[in-house]
Order: sequence, then structure tokens, then C-alpha cells
Amino acid sequence: MTLYVLRHGKSPQLSEAGVESDAERPLADEGREAVRRMAAHLKEEGGKPSRILTSPLVRARETALEAARVFRAAAPEETRLLDNSLPAAAILEKLRLM
Repeated sequence: MTLYVLRHGKSPQLSEAGVESDAERPLADEGREAVRRMAAHLKEEGGKPSRILTSPLVRARETALEAARVFRAAAPEETRLLDNSLPAAAILEKLRLM
């Protein structure tokens, strides 16, 4: 299994975004563009994800959607596994079972 980890793109602060919680912050236009560039680079290097998983955070879902468009991949799958509640080693172990 090859695992690509793509962190969400830049997003505005709570006050700038006009939302009440960190989980609701969307991607900024600058963040969307950066995600598209990174996904295009990965694609040029031969990257071809068979699945795209995302956390429930708005900006993470939006990042996954932008990447899926570049890769022409299936819709991202939201999973609580990536909601920042588990340490990296536990996440990796659970991913191996998927």
C-alpha cells in the first residue's frame, strides 16, 4: 500500500470565515489553488490514489474534493478515523485493516 498524506489547504481564521467552530472553517481561495497544484504535482509524479479518505472537517473535505477532481478519482470517503482524536500510529494500523 502506498499512502499519500495531504494536509488541508490554507483556511481563514474563525472571525474571517464567519463560522463558530474550527471544524466549520472552509478553504480559502489560496488554499484551493495550492491543493490543486500539489495534487497535479503528485499526479505528474505517477501518483494515482485508489481511495481518498478525509476527516469530517469542512476544510479537509474541500481539500479532498479538489484533489479528487485533479486525479479524476471517486468521491472522497469521510471517516472519523481522521478526526484528530487518534495518534498517528493508531490511524496507520486502522488504515492497514481497511
